[in-house]
Amino acid sequence: MAEVVVNSTSKMSDEDVRAIAVYLKSLPPARRETIVTPPDDAEMKAGQAVYAKLCIACHEADGGGAPRIYPPLPGNALLQSINPSSTLRIILDGAHTVTTPRALNTGEMPAYAKQLSNEEIAAVTNYMRNSWGNAGVLVTPAQVAKAREEAP
Repeated sequence: MAEVVVNSTSKMSDEDVRAIAVYLKSLPPARRETIVTPPDDAEMKAGQAVYAKLCIACHEADGGGAPRIYPPLPGNALLQSINPSSTLRIILDGAHTVTTPRALNTGEMPAYAKQLSNEEIAAVTNYMRNSWGNAGVLVTPAQVAKAREEAP
């Protein structure tokens, strides 16, 4: 995706960006047919502990992050996606940002694959997917294990 940003979307004119935004806003909202069962208190506390230790410095206690550096987590569509694979990839492998003239971003997210167990990653993922008004389908340690196996 970095190549797309550097070689394409970062070079769009303001008019092009507005046209894309207008088009996307014209689309009907996606229907969410999946019933989300929130994590139990123990799972939320376990996830909150990991979040407080490793995530809070950048994403802040309220998940608000820092504009154009660390993405906000409340209402984050990727984070709440029915398929958690992208979120798991980011937690496991980290994220390297691309700096463009419009988005001077030097923020990076470290990889936690070696530092956290499958249970810890599932817990912190569930915490973020179900805090600050978010509602995401539960992630299991088995899903994290599978994501580890599918590492690039």
